[in-house]
Parts: sequence; structure tokens; C-alpha cells
Amino acid sequence: MRIIRVFSISIFLLVATFIIQGMTQYALKPLLFSSLQVLFVAEILTIIFAFVVGKWLKINFYWQLPKFQNYHEYTVFVLPVLLVAAISTISIMTMPTISILQWLEGILLVLSAAVAEELILRGVVLNLFVKLFSGTTKYAEVYMCIATSIVFSSAHLMNLVHQSLFQTLDQMIGVFGLGMVLGMLYIRSGSLILPILLHSFFNLPGVVKGNLIGNTTYASSIGRTLNMLYIAIAASIYVICYLKPLNRDKFNLIKRVKSRN
Repeated sequence: MRIIRVFSISIFLLVATFIIQGMTQYALKPLLFSSLQVLFVAEILTIIFAFVVGKWLKINFYWQLPKFQNYHEYTVFVLPVLLVAAISTISIMTMPTISILQWLEGILLVLSAAVAEELILRGVVLNLFVKLFSGTTKYAEVYMCIATSIVFSSAHLMNLVHQSLFQTLDQMIGVFGLGMVLGMLYIRSGSLILPILLHSFFNLPGVVKGNLIGNTTYASSIGRTLNMLYIAIAASIYVICYLKPLNRDKFNLIKRVKSRN
């Protein structure tokens, strides 16, 4: 079945990504000055890998943002990013002062990680599900986002090597909700820019406090706080979209993908 093939490709991409990042960190950790520099190189290699896979699977990555013309469009596309940005800003304000160089390293790592994950999960995996589900039912967008979010959430099972089962499952719930928001933003806007921005703001507090300050328990604690928020945002956006549908000729990844097939 096609759905098994898509999930198999998704698993292959995740495993390959883990191998690339693991081998990079193992090879470069003794050579580079900081762990953030090692992680940054690993993310850059993942980005290159994503583009190679996209070329192989004949997938086009869409970047151009739509032009928003009314408050409804701003609410659907911009509000989730602003909410996460506000939460991240408040979280960062409570942290100890760090140097400009540390900030620069943290921001570069956050951006590179967000770009890498969005290229793999939304750029490649979600595109595959779009080809699989589009045109099947009026709820196809929901099915696509659920399937991609399952892959996104399942990838965090690897964290069992350094944290408890409860912590991992708790994190997976939040990641699933986040994945729903990211998937909707990509499908509805037809651009990877908004998912990358939201993903970056989501990761920033954890990277700053976990990697720069050294408080490794922070990511888990903030994840518990945000779990229900992301699920609520995802549900709200779907309700808004279906109560007042957006112009599908102007937006929508599905239309672009279908026009290329």
C-alpha cells in the first residue's frame, strides 16, 4: 500500500538523519571548540541531506510567503508564531545574562535545527502525505497533519536513551500538538517560512538554558507547560479555517503539489 511506502520512507529519513548527526558529533567533538559548533555542523549536513532527498524524490520546497489581505489571514498564519515568540521571550527574560557570542551561537543552532527538521518533516514527509491523501476527503488536510505529526512525535522515542519513559511520552504529546500547528501552517500558507520561524522560537529557550547555561532539565519542564497550548492552538486554527475557509487559489500547498503532478 502507498501509505506503508510513505511511512517507510519517513522512517528511513529519520534513521538516516540520526546517523548523520550521530556520526558528525562523534567525529567532530574532539576537534571543535564547543558542543554548539558540533551540533551546528550536524544540522548543516542534515539540511544538505534534505535537499538531496528532495531532489531524489522530485519534491519542491516552497518558500514564498502569501500576501495577507485581512485579519482572518493574519489570525490563521501569524498569531501562532507570535504566541510562541511571546512565550519564548518571557522564558528567556528569566534567564541569567549570557554573552553576545553565546547568543549568536544559540540563534545559529536554533535556526539551523529548525530549517533541518522542517525540510525533512514538512518539506519532504508532509509533501509525500499530500500526494497520498489530497482529494480523498474534505478532511484530508487533517489526516496529512496527523500522519506527519505521528512521525514527528515518534522521532522523539530516541530520547529514551537519556530520560524516563514518562518524560518521553510527555514530550511526545507536546511535540504532536506542535507538529499539528507546523503542518497546518505549511499546508495553508504553502510556505516553509512560518513553520521554521515558529519552530525556532519553540526551540530557543531550551537551547539557551539547556546548551548555553547548562540547565538540562529546562526543556522538559517548559515542554509540560506548553503541551496543552499547542494542542489548543492547533484545534483553534482548524476551527477558524473551516468556519471561514481561506482562498484556496491564493494559498495552499495541496494545490501547488497537485499542479506539479
